[in-house]
Amino acid sequence: MICYVDMDHPRTWADPTARARRLGTLGLRKLRFEALSGEPCLTLHYTQLDAPLVGRLGLRALLLSGSTVDWDECDLATFEPLTAILRTVDLPTIAFC
Repeated sequence: MICYVDMDHPRTWADPTARARRLGTLGLRKLRFEALSGEPCLTLHYTQLDAPLVGRLGLRALLLSGSTVDWDECDLATFEPLTAILRTVDLPTIAFC
């Protein structure tokens, strides 16, 4: 299984119009990644991912999305669990802009 990690700001999910647009985009990308990789693709927000979950799921790769919000508006501390994963697990990882 691969994991597509949504890197968008949590406020995107609070706005109904932005949420609907984001869900559509993520869904289309999930289907595309599954077709390209031949693997099931789980989509999670970066705040939902932690090292124990990565281990339990047996992930084969991480795909990090871009964001619709300027990084200056983000609380960088919320990325610490993801940063720890990226520094400690041996998984192919690609980040999209």
